[in-house]
Amino acid sequence: MVFVKNTQQTIKQCRKFLIVRTDRIGDMILSTPIAYALKDAIPEAHITFLCCQQTAIIGERTPAIDKVLTIDKPDGRRRSFTELIQILRAGHFDCAVAVHPTLFEAVLLKASRIPLRIGTGYRWYSFLYNRRHYEHRKESVKHEAEYNLALLEEIKIFQTKPVFKFTLFPEDIEQAGLALAEIGMSRDSIYCIVHPGSSGSAMNWKPESYAELCRLLATDGGLSVVLSWGPADKNLMEYILHDTSSEVKMLPRVLPLPALAAVLQKAVFVVAPSTGVIHLANSMGTPVIGLYPPILWESPTRWGPYGNSGMVFVPDREKCQICHGGRCRRKISQRLIRLGRKGCMDLITPQMVFEAGHCIVNQSKTALPQAEKTEK
Repeated sequence: MVFVKNTQQTIKQCRKFLIVRTDRIGDMILSTPIAYALKDAIPEAHITFLCCQQTAIIGERTPAIDKVLTIDKPDGRRRSFTELIQILRAGHFDCAVAVHPTLFEAVLLKASRIPLRIGTGYRWYSFLYNRRHYEHRKESVKHEAEYNLALLEEIKIFQTKPVFKFTLFPEDIEQAGLALAEIGMSRDSIYCIVHPGSSGSAMNWKPESYAELCRLLATDGGLSVVLSWGPADKNLMEYILHDTSSEVKMLPRVLPLPALAAVLQKAVFVVAPSTGVIHLANSMGTPVIGLYPPILWESPTRWGPYGNSGMVFVPDREKCQICHGGRCRRKISQRLIRLGRKGCMDLITPQMVFEAGHCIVNQSKTALPQAEKTEK
């Protein structure tokens, strides 16, 4: 629910809003609640999202977003500064919200003559915003979606809970079904998804751990395991598949995001590190098992699946052979791991994740009336 303070002078005439977030898939998903908060406070508001081509489909499938602009062209080339200024000036925006601050975007919003420009107050270029929000995200005391919504406090809009929606069309479900059929499955099959890639967004499990988890899920758990992957993950997928049973299958190709969302929606659960897939699965209502490092700015408090009924694993840094309870440094840890030392993420064992998945499967089999009786 959104409530707006009585002092509405700053938003009384605002009808055209621009939200700017030009980084990754997960970041984009966690920024979409801003659009719902604006629509809730100002029903006649027109919301435009400025993002990159890779994440544009998320804006297009978010009902509260009316239009999507991209900072790059379909061929991947960055639009020129002059071209972007022309595009934004033509939009006649009343207010812009810079969710992920960069100098380029701060200058762009100022040069585009957008009257209200909301952004962080903690960058040297923050003077380019005229509504500055003072909150350190690096402290990770709340969720990224909540940090994003807090930016609207500068125009007296307060949101109590983030809203996530991703619209699927029949063709997305059909495309997902065709992809599953290619690996001998259907959307009615009972399967779990393991997504091992993280694109370097956070510390991750070793490939060997993912392979062992897949073996456990397929043999001991009797589950069909489907590996989902991104453009940079093919070698990782082939490594995992090399030593697993025939019940572990890999999606035949990198699916478009809506088709992948349809595959995730029907999974009994999804295992993934801190990456966009875990947030996409969460927005589809699928239970997730997240693997997160003990690093403050990568913690599940800030980057975990928001409000999900699944589970999140974070290793105990005190038991790490590399950190010894001190600060976890990703690059140092990765070098030492290559030399055979066990790192933080090795403290999360495949058996632990397997048991979490087994628990979710059992919960999904429990009839609702029986569960209610047990609670009483």
